[in-house]
Amino acid sequence: MNFRSFVVLICISLSYLTFAQKVAIQSTKSQVSYDNALDLAKSRAEIIGYEVTHTKIGNLGKTDKRLYWFMAVGYNGGVCVMSIPETSLKVDYSKCVVNLYEVGALAESFWAIPEYFNAEEYRKQMAEQERVAEEQRKIKEKNLSIIDNLLEEKNIDSADVMFNKFFLENQQSDVLERKSTILSAFKTMASDKEKRGDDALSKDNFDEAIKLYQESMDIGIHFSDETLNNRLDKKILSAKVNPLVTAADLAFNTKEFSKSLKIYEKIYLIDKTNLHTSKMITELKDILFYLKSRDSKIFPYNETNNKDYDAFIKDINNDLNNRIDLLDKGELDGYFSIKYDTLGENKSIVKLLKNTIVDYDSYLSSMLNNPSLIKPPVRGGFYIAAECKTALNVTWYSYQTKVKVNHDGVYDSPKVEYFLRNQPIKLGKYEFEFKKKNVGNKNYEDVYLVNYKCAGPASFLYSTVMPGLGKYKVTYGEKGKGTMIWFLTSAATYFGAKYISNNQYTKYRNATSQEEIDLYYKKANRNNQISLTAAGISATLYVYDLAWVFKRGLKNKSDSKGYRESIKNQPIKVRSQPIIFKTQ
Repeated sequence: MNFRSFVVLICISLSYLTFAQKVAIQSTKSQVSYDNALDLAKSRAEIIGYEVTHTKIGNLGKTDKRLYWFMAVGYNGGVCVMSIPETSLKVDYSKCVVNLYEVGALAESFWAIPEYFNAEEYRKQMAEQERVAEEQRKIKEKNLSIIDNLLEEKNIDSADVMFNKFFLENQQSDVLERKSTILSAFKTMASDKEKRGDDALSKDNFDEAIKLYQESMDIGIHFSDETLNNRLDKKILSAKVNPLVTAADLAFNTKEFSKSLKIYEKIYLIDKTNLHTSKMITELKDILFYLKSRDSKIFPYNETNNKDYDAFIKDINNDLNNRIDLLDKGELDGYFSIKYDTLGENKSIVKLLKNTIVDYDSYLSSMLNNPSLIKPPVRGGFYIAAECKTALNVTWYSYQTKVKVNHDGVYDSPKVEYFLRNQPIKLGKYEFEFKKKNVGNKNYEDVYLVNYKCAGPASFLYSTVMPGLGKYKVTYGEKGKGTMIWFLTSAATYFGAKYISNNQYTKYRNATSQEEIDLYYKKANRNNQISLTAAGISATLYVYDLAWVFKRGLKNKSDSKGYRESIKNQPIKVRSQPIIFKTQ
C-alpha cells in the first residue's frame, strides 16, 4: 500500500468512525451479528489473500427498519466495506455483500456471501478451481506443442485446423504468435504456387498453370489478400485465353476466317476486356463482309481504304489551294477516278474538260499512280474491286479594293473592319485583294492585305493650295480645319482692308477741301495697316503649315516603314477559306 492510498484509507475509516460514534450501540443481538460478520469477513479475506486492517467501524443507525454494520478490509490501497442488514437474532448472510471502494467511490460488487457460508467448503472450491486451471494450462501447452510440431513438418493445414479448434478466441500473446506463424507459412505456400504457375504459363502449360494459380487462391483464403486474388484472377484468365488466342490467330493466318471469328467470339465471352479480341472480331467481320461479295461487287474506295483516300484528298486540296493562290483567275472542270480490280491492278484515270493550270493533269496522273499514296484494297490477303470518283469543278477570280481609315475611325468595308481595328497602325489607306472561288454550288473567299500607304511629306503640296489642307491630310482629319479657317479669315481681311484702303486713297486724291483730304487719308492709311497685318498673318500661317506638314509627313513614313515593308514582302492573310473536294 502506497502512502497516498494509506492516507485515503485512514480518512475514510475516520469518517465512518466519527459518524458511528453518534449512534448508540445497545443491542446485543446487533453486536453478535457484527462479530459473526467480522469472523466471516476475516475467514473470507484470508482465503482470498487479503488482510483485515480495520475490524470495526461502528453502528450507522437504522434505515427502513434495518440495522447496518460496516467493516473495512484493506487491500492494494483500496477499501472493502461489508454491509450486514439485521433482520433477526440470526444473521442472514446471504444478504450480506462486500462492496469495492477505490478512493471512496463505488466501483463494482466484489464478492457476495452465500447463505450459511462455510470457510472450509470455500477453500475446497478454490482448490478445485486451481486444479481445473492447471489442467487447462497443461492442455493448452500440449496443443501448442502439437501445433509447433505440425509447423515444423510443414503440415500447415493441420496446424491451422488445430489452432481454430482450441485457440480461435484466445488472445494470449503466445497463442497469437502461433497464428502469425501459420499465416506467414500460408503466404509462403501461396507465393510458391503462384511462381510455379508463372513458370508453367511461360512454357505454355496452360492447364498446369491454371491448377497452380487456383491452389494459390485457395490458400489465400486463410489470410484474405484481395491484391493476391485480383492478380491470380487475371493470371487464370490469361491462362484460359492464351491457347484460344493462339488457335484463333492460326486459323486467321491460314485464311480460315469463319473459324477464327468463332474462336475469338468464344474468347470474348470469357474476357470482354481483351482489346486484341475486340479488334480481331471487328476485322474478321469486315473481311467476311467484303469476301462474300468480292466477285460480284465494286466497293467504294473511300470506304475500303478510307485512311489512304483521306490522306490523298488532303494532298490534292492543299496543292490546288496553293496553285489558286498564285493565279488571279482560272477555271478547272473535270474529275479523277481511283479504281482497282480484283487482281490489284490500278485502273485510275484523270479527265479534265477545262483547265487553266499548266500541267495539272500530269500532276494528278502521277499522284494517282504513286503506290505509296494510292494502295490497292485488300481483305484477308485477297484483292477486292473498289472505285471512287471525285469531281474537279472550280472557278476563281480576284479584284482589289482600297479602304481609307481616317481619324474618326470610319471604315469603308465591313468585311475588313475587325481586321483594321486590330492592326498596329490604325490610320491610312489600305489596299486589299479579294479572291472569289466557287466549287459546285458553294462559294469561298480569301482576303489579303497587299499594300498600305500613309500620308507622307508630299502632302505639303496640298498646303500650297490651301494652308491647313496638308495638315488635314497627314493627321487624317484630326487637325487642319482651324488653320484653314484662320488663313481664310486673314486672307479675307487682307483683301477687304486693301480694297477699302484703295477706295479711300482714291477719294483722298480727288478731295478738294483740307478736311476731306485729312479724313480720307486717315481712313486709307488705317485700312492699309490692317491689310498689311492680315497679309503678315496669312504668310506666317502659310509658311508654318508647309513646314509642319512636311515634318509630320516624314514622321508618318518613319513610323510605318516596317509595317509597309512587311506587307510588301508578304501580304497579310485577312481571311482564308480553302476549297475542299470530296468524292461523289
